[in-house]
Amino acid sequence: MIFWVLVLSAIPVAATPSRPLARKLTPNPGSDYDWNLSISPLDFAEPSLRLDLRVADHWSLGIATTYLNAYVSDVTAFEWEGGFYLTYSFGNASDNTWYLDFGAFYGDMFGSTQNASNVTFSTRAPNITGRILVGYQWSFGRPNLSFAVGGESNSAGGTAITDTSGNVLGHLPYAFRALIELSLGVAF
Repeated sequence: MIFWVLVLSAIPVAATPSRPLARKLTPNPGSDYDWNLSISPLDFAEPSLRLDLRVADHWSLGIATTYLNAYVSDVTAFEWEGGFYLTYSFGNASDNTWYLDFGAFYGDMFGSTQNASNVTFSTRAPNITGRILVGYQWSFGRPNLSFAVGGESNSAGGTAITDTSGNVLGHLPYAFRALIELSLGVAF
């Protein structure tokens, strides 16, 4: 809920240019925009929705939400996360450039599995996620495309799923995992 309040409250601010005179001097059309809304529908890790604000020439700050639905080693896992990204762009933010993303997220991971008698047992654990990604962004004026690789660490990964007798039936997945991200965005 807090995520959507932040997103919706940012829209009126995004409609007013913050540096109209400096924008005329920039060589790349991607530099004309301070905000970027992107989606990663085909993300190989988990789909996400992200809103970034350029806060300096090389830095942007973003909020994002992600969804996980995975089946790993007889465990079905679900999770919604919300969090923040801090991005360092090696060129100007919003240009064609290499970038480095640092992310911190919080969510609730849920996992379930069945015992030999087909009785389902589940667990839920709070999850704090740290992410590091390195990628490249191609800017085509307003539209942009990004590709990144990296990794994430999940605090709930490895949490045991037990039956009523305390027997371990499985674990929540992804204590650490590699990420590949392809995202489409629009700058404004």
